Amino acid sequence: ARFGANVCLDMKLRRLYVLNHPDAIKRLLVENAGNYARGNSLASQKIRGSLGNGLLTTDHEDWKRFRKNQSPAFSQARLAPYLPLMVEEAILASKRLLGLTAANGEFDSFKDFMHLTVRAGTRMLMGYEPDEDEIAHITQAVVVGQEKIWSDLFLPMDMPNWWPWGHGHAYLGAIRNLTGIADRILEKAREGKRPDFLEAIITCAGCDREELRAQVRTMLVSAPENPSNTLGWIFAILAQEPEHEARILEEMRQVLGDRDPEEKDLPK
Repeated sequence: ARFGANVCLDMKLRRLYVLNHPDAIKRLLVENAGNYARGNSLASQKIRGSLGNGLLTTDHEDWKRFRKNQSPAFSQARLAPYLPLMVEEAILASKRLLGLTAANGEFDSFKDFMHLTVRAGTRMLMGYEPDEDEIAHITQAVVVGQEKIWSDLFLPMDMPNWWPWGHGHAYLGAIRNLTGIADRILEKAREGKRPDFLEAIITCAGCDREELRAQVRTMLVSAPENPSNTLGWIFAILAQEPEHEARILEEMRQVLGDRDPEEKDLPK
């Protein structure tokens, strides 16, 4: 707010625009989306070079094809049956966070909410339950990827990912770990019934093996990150607004009482 609703950061070698006003965001994402290409940005080029062609890095016909293929899996009707799984993961996460708080007096909001969103998202979308090492690898891929892309914005030239200084080696290691997880998910998917999202990916018309890998890798890092950040900000803000926290808790008591959420509660 101090710098205005929309900000241009002059980074000498390039400019970075940060949009906060709803009208500007709507203009960019809805009203005039065709005027802006994701695939041309430095970030997209870096992501595409490591994860492959996915929803985050493609434009035009490829993006439309991927979106058309995957979007039905995210409808409310398709997601509602996974509510018990979400509740189960939320209960496990709350117990884990209470244990961390009791032991240490605090927890790492990003890392520990990522633990929740990686587990829940991977089980729900991929039908795959990651172990603790795999959860750590996915979280590390998000962190190292962001550090790598952000540091590259300040370089005078585009450096290859194998460049030994900076975050190059850690970045390549994170992508190797992520690819291993994606391969295990695809291998397990051949064994039986698959969730709607994974079914949509595997039956994607015209998708070869590498494109399947790219879609899984992309979703492994993109699906948990935004919910994790959102949860972190929600709890941080509620911690400073006890009146709003009390209203939320009272609404939960009125709607749920002492039972877990069910599908019938979604409209409420």
